[in-house]
Amino acid sequence: MKSSIQEFLEYLQYEKNCSPNTLKGYTRDLREFLRYLNRGRDELEIDLQQIDHITIRDFLATLYLKGNQKSTVARKLAAVRSLFRFLHREGRIARNPARLVRTPRTSRRNPKVLSTGEVEVILELPDSQTERGARDACMLELLYATGLRASELAKLQISYLNLDIGYVRCIGKAGKI
Repeated sequence: MKSSIQEFLEYLQYEKNCSPNTLKGYTRDLREFLRYLNRGRDELEIDLQQIDHITIRDFLATLYLKGNQKSTVARKLAAVRSLFRFLHREGRIARNPARLVRTPRTSRRNPKVLSTGEVEVILELPDSQTERGARDACMLELLYATGLRASELAKLQISYLNLDIGYVRCIGKAGKI
């Protein structure tokens, strides 16, 4: 099982070009699933064919008993589902047991939105008389005007900027432009 997880993570990294954060999350969640399957004993070579939907549901139940939120359980289930989808597609298992497990319903929270006054205060914070302040003011204006993620802003390079036409090219998640 451990080698199957490693192959799956390599597939995500090299073929699906997943972000480092996605890989870290999947690694963490699948290691927890593997620990659950081993149930604290020395590492066993788990027979993939023996894992069924009941096993996966029991794993989810233990996550709830540990106090995990529904959103966390749903994320961990997504990692397990992706693993078994990969194993089924590669012919390692005859059936995908994760298909029979429903995702926990999570409540959708509205994002917190700043008031106009709060935005104005933030935009006025940098001292634009200094180089660092001018840079910070520019970054805040860009975030506010475009909706960039902070990680996308951090990756911006001067070569992505075209002042003649008035655009900036952004490299987003998974290297998307």
